[in-house]
Amino acid sequence: KRAKINTIILCEKNRKDIEEIEAHYVKGMAFHYVNEMKEVLDLAILDQKVKSPKKLEVPATPKS
Repeated sequence: KRAKINTIILCEKNRKDIEEIEAHYVKGMAFHYVNEMKEVLDLAILDQKVKSPKKLEVPATPKS
């Protein structure tokens, strides 16, 4: 929550572990349980482009 992550994708086998967590700890979070990698991709990959992408700057590696 502190990291502003509110959507979590987990293996279906972890569902019982999440259900044991007290509700106030997971309030406002969305959990998606999957069995196959295709399900992860369907949830994680957006169909549309990000409106304001952040530019990634990679520092140049000094040559020796």
